[in-house]
Amino acid sequence: MRKLLLIGLLLAGGSRAPGEIIDRIVVVVGRQIITQSDLALEARLEAFFRNTPPPELRLGTPEAVTLRERLIRQRLVEQDMRQSTFPPAEPTLILEWLARMRPAGADPSRYGLAEDDLEDYARRQIDVERFIDQRFKPGLQIPDADIAAYYESTLLPELQRRGLSERPTLEQARGQIEAVLLEERVNQSLDQWLIEARSRAGVREMETPEP
Repeated sequence: MRKLLLIGLLLAGGSRAPGEIIDRIVVVVGRQIITQSDLALEARLEAFFRNTPPPELRLGTPEAVTLRERLIRQRLVEQDMRQSTFPPAEPTLILEWLARMRPAGADPSRYGLAEDDLEDYARRQIDVERFIDQRFKPGLQIPDADIAAYYESTLLPELQRRGLSERPTLEQARGQIEAVLLEERVNQSLDQWLIEARSRAGVREMETPEP
């Protein structure tokens, strides 16, 4: 296990006792770091957009691990976007996303959030989606044979398992099947890209305490 890495961040004022821990590095992604406070902020943001009570995040829990992996992916995407001069999301897209996703009447201050936090969260969601759409979807086609095989081996048995007597024809189900298979292909390409991107960036996960 790697030694636990602790850091003290520079403060804009006040005094701290020598050696006092201010934040904890959880992951190093290339030249970027993800800290415990980054995870806590992400947990509050997700709770806000789900309109659920503010969480108390503890390192080492499944929830913290899921957030950590999500932030690693976002950092890798952001690094690739910068290197390829991928254009960031336009402010209008961010405002439109927030208008759709922001819970009615939810007060971000209850979660310790500011409007800048909400806009940054929206930007990251939009950028990742646009990156995936433009990096992995162009030119991707699903062969007719794969659609027919999914219809016979997956869709029809599932309908039978559910006890549904009405079954769509292959042509009726073609669009839905194609969308499912397209998403599978994109996810496979994305997973492979993430493995390679992690290796290139030199992702280092630090030891965390047990929950």
